Amino acid sequence: MPVYEGSTKVWENYKAQLEQEAEMQAAPISVVNPVEQLNEMFPEAEFEFPDGDEKFGGFFRAQFTVGGTTYEGVGLNKRDAKANAAANTVEGLEKNGQLQQRQDELEAKRKERGEKQKQTEKSDTGNEKPTREKSNNAVTSHNPNVKLQEFCPHAVFHILGETHSETLPFGHSLAPL
Repeated sequence: MPVYEGSTKVWENYKAQLEQEAEMQAAPISVVNPVEQLNEMFPEAEFEFPDGDEKFGGFFRAQFTVGGTTYEGVGLNKRDAKANAAANTVEGLEKNGQLQQRQDELEAKRKERGEKQKQTEKSDTGNEKPTREKSNNAVTSHNPNVKLQEFCPHAVFHILGETHSETLPFGHSLAPL
């Protein structure tokens, strides 16, 4: 017994729609904090709370200024206001192309540094050391553990010690071993 009976065109359209939805769900999602992203990619960005410690209409306002353009965010507390302002700034920079331009510049600098390092290694040892190639569109992680694993994929980690999670009564401490 067939799974689907009916028009082939209807099935093909439905199948194409399912495949498109699956691709959208599989698309990489940026988990980088927008404040962190701005600080790393646009260190010249200026941040301020225009109203100081005062709330404006029950909300705190925060502003980021990049390249003469000011982006604003609001929140119930200063942290949320800053995060919203950063997210609005990243979104605005994506729309006007500045974010992609900066990413391209940083990638070009990384490649240039990599080529200089290869030349230095060649001249130091007389032959080229094997290196691990990365794809052009790969974004390096901001997590130090992931960075270490990327640069030293064959590294072996050993636990040197553990902390005691026991709670002791007030005034008592663990005796040195």
